[in-house]
Amino acid sequence: MRKQGFTLVELLVVIAIIGVLIALLLPAVQQAREAARRMQCTNNMKQIAIGMHNYHDTFKSFPCGALALSSHQSNAENDGVWYRGMHGWPALILDFVEAANLSTRIDTSKLAWTSERADNWFDEYGSHGNTDNQYAAQNMPATFVCPSAARRGPENEFKDYAMNAGNSGSSCCPERALRFNGIGYKNSHVSFKDITDGSTNTFLLLEQKHNNDVQELKDQGASSNPFFWVNHNSEGLAIANQGGTSFPPNVIIDNLSCRTSRSDHPGGLLAAMCDGSVTFIPETIARDPWRALHTRNGDEVVTLP
Repeated sequence: MRKQGFTLVELLVVIAIIGVLIALLLPAVQQAREAARRMQCTNNMKQIAIGMHNYHDTFKSFPCGALALSSHQSNAENDGVWYRGMHGWPALILDFVEAANLSTRIDTSKLAWTSERADNWFDEYGSHGNTDNQYAAQNMPATFVCPSAARRGPENEFKDYAMNAGNSGSSCCPERALRFNGIGYKNSHVSFKDITDGSTNTFLLLEQKHNNDVQELKDQGASSNPFFWVNHNSEGLAIANQGGTSFPPNVIIDNLSCRTSRSDHPGGLLAAMCDGSVTFIPETIARDPWRALHTRNGDEVVTLP
């Protein structure tokens, strides 16, 4: 009597069926994971936006995008001037995002610190700044990390978010301009009364993933967007365009991608509005509404996509 069992053909059929089922399930699993990561990113941006609102309640303006002091460089507070090691907005809001203990470890009278400059314009890489600020620079709260951003640099040193600086100002770039039409730039002090376009129609924060896709930085293995160190690359500050060059979501432009908005979310990026709400902006957004959402007082009529 022949023993009961599977033939080779039957086994191959079963294996093929299992393979098909796995192939069908994997995309669904990946989509579920990305949905969870996107929800966490939304929560992060919401927390930071609320922290900025609380800062505004205390100081009657939003934090400046970059703090430049003449004690670090004699002409630092003049229009058009920048220096390496300015302090970015995250250093100013830590008291308002449940990180007061870390705030006490930052000394703005000394240069900010980073382990990586990632400056492909001047070909400068490696650490810079005053080591008195190193502890704080290497202990960034997880709130500043987007879980979808593929890690190139340490999670405790490089952030994935930026303040909206606008789309034009008194100098080319927000870390050196004393006047810009967004919310955060050098020594800015924008308040709600200045946002005449409406807080629901003006960006406050945008994603700016640290793993910049510029090829030279990828080749160097260099992370951009340090926790609170700022130089001429506008770290942590995002603009819609530089002159006639548009910066749509997730664009890659050599030597200019440092101040773009970018994420690893499929199809677009998240943005927090000045009213504290968080929304998803698709890569397909048209140029004019994208630019209009960056301005606080442009009198544009715009609807969120």
